[in-house]
Amino acid sequence: MGDPDRRRRSRSGRVLDALIWGTALGAASGAVLGVAIDGVGAAVGAVVGAALYAPAEVITSITRGPAAPKPLWHRILSSVLLMALFGWLLGLIYGPDEPLLTGIISGALIGVLGLRLVKAALGLLIGAALGALFQALDSSPEPALIAAAVTLTYRVIAAIAYRHRPLVRVMAEEVPAAELRYVVPFEARSRYVGADYVEQLAKVRGGTFRRNPPDVGILASLDSLDGPSFDARQVHPLIREFYEHTSRFRLSILPEWKRWMRPVYEIFKRLVAQPLGQAAIPSNIEEAQRGMVSTIDTIDLDGEEEIDIRGWIRTFADSGKPIYAGIYTTSGTRTAAT
Repeated sequence: MGDPDRRRRSRSGRVLDALIWGTALGAASGAVLGVAIDGVGAAVGAVVGAALYAPAEVITSITRGPAAPKPLWHRILSSVLLMALFGWLLGLIYGPDEPLLTGIISGALIGVLGLRLVKAALGLLIGAALGALFQALDSSPEPALIAAAVTLTYRVIAAIAYRHRPLVRVMAEEVPAAELRYVVPFEARSRYVGADYVEQLAKVRGGTFRRNPPDVGILASLDSLDGPSFDARQVHPLIREFYEHTSRFRLSILPEWKRWMRPVYEIFKRLVAQPLGQAAIPSNIEEAQRGMVSTIDTIDLDGEEEIDIRGWIRTFADSGKPIYAGIYTTSGTRTAAT
């Protein structure tokens, strides 16, 4: 959660951002498409691209609602322009005389970005079909034009086929802290989380910190979660005991990774997790055999000896370096782990 005095970027700032981005993308993609179209040229294409796309970017930026996607036509146009640049780069790599290869690569990429297996297959199919069609012509178009055509065809077909399905979105909006009572209002003070995160939080909030008090759990009582869709009485006693008396349990990690995921996670761990001091999960059995220490750290905010915030900290036994730090709070019928 950020500083309460911060404000959402002003309307003029959003207009400036949109104008800069729209001009840059419109000019760059317009230039490569202009070169690909006889009689137009890079200069004219850049001017036309910027003149058309920059206003569209500004208008859609200032008229869309909070956390709402931009209009479909604009999303399609943006992807076509971006993929035109991608096609141009492909042409620089292996030349302009491989329309089938350009179509396949462009279709595969735009399909994978759809985040659905069927969309990936659709993109590959459209790319191969158009690429083969362009290959059969006496004079095939430039790679930028091929990539743009594949993208436009794919996006239109996908928009029709998925018109009744929800759009996948990853967005965020700044909201007042009062509306998120179940989220710990503790903004990052550094770029490192670490095993002492709860102790730092206690100092900032002015609370009393205790490290791993006896017989403590990540929840005071599972009954606090009772609601229309959950009845704590139906939970197995051992599961209840784990949540209410977590410190009674000894935990260990036995990593089992998918072959394709393990090298990806290794990169994430070295570049992000370890420098951040968070989510540095063992990626092999040798690391797991170093052992793990699990503690429940607590904070009392009002001096009534009642735990207000609980943190579940896991560290390597031999080095004390953090594996994972999670904060658990309860507000009404909501429980949050951050």
